[in-house]
Amino acid sequence: MWKADIPCTEENIRWAIIVMAVHRVSTSIHYHGFFQRGTNWYDGVPEQSQCPIPNNTTFIYNFTVPDQSGTFWYHSHHLAHKGLEPRPDNGLINGRNNYNCKWAPVSYKCIDDVGLSKFNFVPGKRYRLRVINTSALLSFHFQLMNMQWIGVVNGSTCAVDVDNPTINQILLKNQTLFQPNQNVIGQFNTSQVIDIVVYNGVTGEHPFHLHGHTFWVLGSGPVDTKPDFSKLNIFDPIKRDTATISPEEWIVIRFEANNPGIWAFHCHIEWHVEAGLVAQFIELPHELRKLKPPSNWEQLCIKSPNPYNDLILQSEQRTIIDDMRNVDTLIKILVGIGENWNLIGIIC
Repeated sequence: MWKADIPCTEENIRWAIIVMAVHRVSTSIHYHGFFQRGTNWYDGVPEQSQCPIPNNTTFIYNFTVPDQSGTFWYHSHHLAHKGLEPRPDNGLINGRNNYNCKWAPVSYKCIDDVGLSKFNFVPGKRYRLRVINTSALLSFHFQLMNMQWIGVVNGSTCAVDVDNPTINQILLKNQTLFQPNQNVIGQFNTSQVIDIVVYNGVTGEHPFHLHGHTFWVLGSGPVDTKPDFSKLNIFDPIKRDTATISPEEWIVIRFEANNPGIWAFHCHIEWHVEAGLVAQFIELPHELRKLKPPSNWEQLCIKSPNPYNDLILQSEQRTIIDDMRNVDTLIKILVGIGENWNLIGIIC
């Protein structure tokens, strides 16, 4: 349920989102694309920025959006279905697509070949199309025919304790070292410019999303080659919060680590998230400690029997500065398949 506390204007927008977790199901909500500057605890990622919302519990996400405009969406960030990825029956655009009902289960109400969604455009007018793929698995190829297009865009598996999120370890224990399987692949105590190279060594694509930021896509290429940083597009790169890495390719993205908090970087296919294809960045923890989380957020972890377990610590990771590329830190990430999905972060 959405509730506007004050009139919505371009200068000052406040969202108050009330979430009711249903019986026997815990949950959390991520507001995709919002920076959550100063409200990292409302980013909605169990294990990182909050404890899950227990069943039969009401929780309010209350945050301001003073400096962003555009199209955003929200979704659960907790407990996708376990096991194998389901095979979708169909892909719908605005609720429609063609389908042969003989393949549908007997109990389903089905209409054969209802046709595609159609949109009528008046010649000579400009239209803005807001396109969001809310699928947990399927990707879509979007194309406009016979029209001018003007783009407007604003080696460990992650397995951590949902009752002891990273933000608690920082706020309550001043933690600086973390378990290897938390995949903390970057800790930044000062604002920095970060380049990430993600190598996708498998035959499936991975749409990677970075929380708390937008980033520039500087280039891509075959996975059996290395990026030539002198040839990357640093003049007019596209800016996104999610970028799809094609099969057996690498991609280079750049972002500014200047937002205090713990920010997830993960594949947006839900079953890959649950399997551990997730990393996290810790930015400006000294600034984060100056902020005061709301009391209802602190209550989410109360039911944990031992939320602050002793940790097996990993050694401090190091960074180097390479002024020739105008970037402070380069992070390499390798994506592959073993018994689980693996994401290995290397700062070099």
